Amino acid sequence: MAVQGRIHGRAQAARRSRTGSSGPVQPLTTTKRRAAAGESRAPGAPWERLVSALVYAALLIYAAFPYSDYDWGWHYRYGEYFFTHGRVLRHDIYSWTMPGYEWVNHSWLFDPLLYVLYTRFSLIGLSIAGALATVLTFYLCIRRAHLAYWQTAMVAVFYGALTKDILMQGLRTQVVGLLALALLGDLLARQRTGKNWPHWVLPGLFCIWANFHGSFLLGLVVFGVYVAWDLVYAQARGAALPRRWFMFAGSLVASIAATLVNPFTYGVYVEARRHFGNPHLTYVIEWMPPNFSELIGMLFLGAVFAVVIALFGFTVWERRGDYYNLLHSSMQTYCSYGPQCSEGLTEFLLQHPPVGRGFTFYDWGGYLIGRGVPAKLYIDGRMHLWERSDYQPMADYRAIYVMNDIDAFRRHQFDWILVPRNSDFVKNLVADVSPSTGVRESDLWIVAYQDDKVFYAVRKKTN
Repeated sequence: MAVQGRIHGRAQAARRSRTGSSGPVQPLTTTKRRAAAGESRAPGAPWERLVSALVYAALLIYAAFPYSDYDWGWHYRYGEYFFTHGRVLRHDIYSWTMPGYEWVNHSWLFDPLLYVLYTRFSLIGLSIAGALATVLTFYLCIRRAHLAYWQTAMVAVFYGALTKDILMQGLRTQVVGLLALALLGDLLARQRTGKNWPHWVLPGLFCIWANFHGSFLLGLVVFGVYVAWDLVYAQARGAALPRRWFMFAGSLVASIAATLVNPFTYGVYVEARRHFGNPHLTYVIEWMPPNFSELIGMLFLGAVFAVVIALFGFTVWERRGDYYNLLHSSMQTYCSYGPQCSEGLTEFLLQHPPVGRGFTFYDWGGYLIGRGVPAKLYIDGRMHLWERSDYQPMADYRAIYVMNDIDAFRRHQFDWILVPRNSDFVKNLVADVSPSTGVRESDLWIVAYQDDKVFYAVRKKTN
């Protein structure tokens, strides 16, 4: 018995030395096990659960907005083409400036999804789907932060302020990309807690992600940083690399290989690379920097929780017209909240199709394609990076419309023009006089249709 007692005492001492405690070893409670595993704690009291649920419900209401993605039209037509022909549309059939251009559509899988949602649930379905994706992204970002309900509310205010220009337009490829990035962060956090199943899930995530949006490249960079940090940390400690690190690194390699499972193989990398540092992207809304001035204004409001609640209530009341339009979504509301297009013009063009080569406003290209206007366009939302034989339609468009280069406009000898009525371009066109002929530019055109938003003119026929 004495020998057994000494052995038992030595075993307890050894356990105490390993745990760094001088007292008896305490068993881990369920709460401690969850904390050690990095799992989110559930709110304690029922009223805390209710308030947390209300925060997410409030964010869902805030994110639900009439659909306004400028690129809706060509995504819809590409999805229609996929279901009609059973294959991905690889070349351009909608413009006259780049006919037949072979384009790496890195978001090709999004197009059939949008087509199904729109044909079954109309614009309302696209708005609700975007709002749900917004809330799910927020949940994945904060679920492991162990935030109290009031902290969640504060973060939700900043989240909504910083992301509203991207997320508040409904379901878009960028929304799917942010959701995938949030899911990646959640999987990497689970891997950090000792779970091995994320190693097998991550390649599947990247395979899907690479077919939905080019932001998968950012995900691979984040993944690579995690793997590299584990390597550096192990070497700094002088410890041997554990078997799990090799599984982690193998998952990264498998994820890179999985991104090649798409209709364009390595072409998605080339297309994603072209987005870095391209000056034309500063003209595209989703590539503009966030408006931090709104965040500064939110900081004071976020200091007091009661003020946040009051602000939310006031916002909902102020946007009651927006929610009415959301429930009664139509192409009229899409034009009003989105690219400021004109349904009246569309009806006119469907009855009187344009003839020849026209100059079209960039923001309206996707809408005109989606509405089925029977005319080849000058430019649309797909073409900001397109180039052929040193010709860049986006650079040409910016020179004409943004820089008001009327000489470049004349060189094209357009047959018709379709631009916003109150734009500087129209004002300069009306006032311009040709230096070689002395003819006013406005004398060469007939206004075929105009309203408070659009100006559509066709060139006069010469005898």
